[in-house]
Amino acid sequence: MTVTPICVVWSVLSILIAAACWFSLLQSHWIVNPDTLTSLGVYSYCSVRVTPDQRHQLPVSNDGVVATGHSFAAAAADAGVQSVRCRPYGDHFRLSNLPSGAWQAACVLCGSGCVLMAICALLSLVTLCLRRKKDRRLALFTGYVQIVSATLYTGGLVIFPAGLDSDFVQHHCGKDSRLYLLDRCVIGWAYILGIVADALAIFCPFLSHHTDTVVH
Repeated sequence: MTVTPICVVWSVLSILIAAACWFSLLQSHWIVNPDTLTSLGVYSYCSVRVTPDQRHQLPVSNDGVVATGHSFAAAAADAGVQSVRCRPYGDHFRLSNLPSGAWQAACVLCGSGCVLMAICALLSLVTLCLRRKKDRRLALFTGYVQIVSATLYTGGLVIFPAGLDSDFVQHHCGKDSRLYLLDRCVIGWAYILGIVADALAIFCPFLSHHTDTVVH
């Protein structure tokens, strides 16, 4: 068994990318409204929870959860509101509860890509323990699977903005939100993290084809 530096780099990178993609998918900060402190993700969202005593000080709706208005952030700070409630769409995860068909497709594609990335990360560790001929074959196979996983995740990232014209998004981000165009919301850090991780995933298949290369 010969463990080369490239093989180690490939394995570590595969693990980090899988972890980053999963972390990004599970976060609610794909889209953020900086004025109302509301954030929307693929399958869940977060909003400020307002108590009855605080409601009269803030520009919020009667349900005490959804806030509107550009003065909310400042008003929330003055009222001492710090409670943020995060939950799946419809209060429990179900694909049909997602606000739009585009987000349902994005959830399936990103989720499938994350599952394959996790499997590839595990296989990359197994590669370090196999004999030379077997680890070469497994590395090549894993590299091809990583191409598929990165393609699926890319598809989810591309399709996600197509759901910005849904009533739910327009309620939180403004009526001018539409396909690939935000109104009062901005791209969140979780979406950017997914893009960065997916971009790095492109290098994994190339590294998998050179795991037996000895660096002198």
